[in-house]
Amino acid sequence: MIFHGLSTVTTLELISEAASEYGLTVTVQLKKLTGHSCSMIEPFKMNCLQVHSEPFDKLNNLGEFISNCREVVERLGDDHPDKPNAHSKLGLSQQSCFTTGSGELADLENSISNLSKAAELTAYGHTNKAMHLCNLGLCQQLRFKHLGELTALDDSILNFQEAIEITAIGHPDQAGYLSNLSHCQSLRFLRLGNMIHLEDAISNSRKAVEMTEDWHPDRPSCLSALGKSLALRFERLGSLADLEDAIWNLQVAVELAEDGHPAKSMYVSHLGLSQRMRFERFGELADIHYSISNLQKALELTAPGHSDQPARLSNLGLSQRARFERLRELSDLEDSISNL
Repeated sequence: MIFHGLSTVTTLELISEAASEYGLTVTVQLKKLTGHSCSMIEPFKMNCLQVHSEPFDKLNNLGEFISNCREVVERLGDDHPDKPNAHSKLGLSQQSCFTTGSGELADLENSISNLSKAAELTAYGHTNKAMHLCNLGLCQQLRFKHLGELTALDDSILNFQEAIEITAIGHPDQAGYLSNLSHCQSLRFLRLGNMIHLEDAISNSRKAVEMTEDWHPDRPSCLSALGKSLALRFERLGSLADLEDAIWNLQVAVELAEDGHPAKSMYVSHLGLSQRMRFERFGELADIHYSISNLQKALELTAPGHSDQPARLSNLGLSQRARFERLRELSDLEDSISNL
């Protein structure tokens, strides 16, 4: 970075200096930054330090982190090699703000804008291009879920497809991209009712599962996507084999995901819903007991204020009501009314 009256300083030098001053240890790439006045060295170097060294979901003050990310984005030119990643950090933190507390549409819109910019500024052939497209697709999928805009879902599908196309076969991230695409195709089926979309979802999620071993970090997500798609086909066509396969895949997804896994609550929730489906089909009490237990666990794993909390309370209430209708225990009815 060229400061007026100072020699050229690199990001690494600024961060190393800040790390020493504040007793922190960080590892970053050596990048040159240019064009800032001497008076901005101290605040800017700390913003760079935070953006480069702290995962956004581990910061105590997300609002402060967003402010710091925004400052870094504003101070980097579009031709700077760090600009796409700065936009990505800002967009992901805004998405986190939307899902974990604010629920403000402006946070979601700003997230999509910054993630779009990250993808736009990253050249084809760059190792991060597919990742930026995937992050953008996930945020657009979130917009569809909250606003119901089919164009947002279509854009999400296009970005996942592009991420898959530019990712080499066998790349460790390809399975995750296929799993995300599968989920979007399932959502499109739910919206439009066209079985072609559901068959595409099942096909892509099977490919994703085949690409991953038990140790692969994306395997739980891939198994969950396959399980959800099979459960949807069971609802449409009534094949018991699909329901059994769905429950098996969801159970393995839950088993493989560690308790701290950010998506474990979702996996457990889908398992509980599938077990309720089987109870409704065959009337086995064990299934509704397991369903309630898993839906309670999913709720426990869901942060207060999370956008999925209302739906999970409702799902738990429906399973409790189903058990009340079978066993006529008043506590189930009271719990159901409370959750619904």
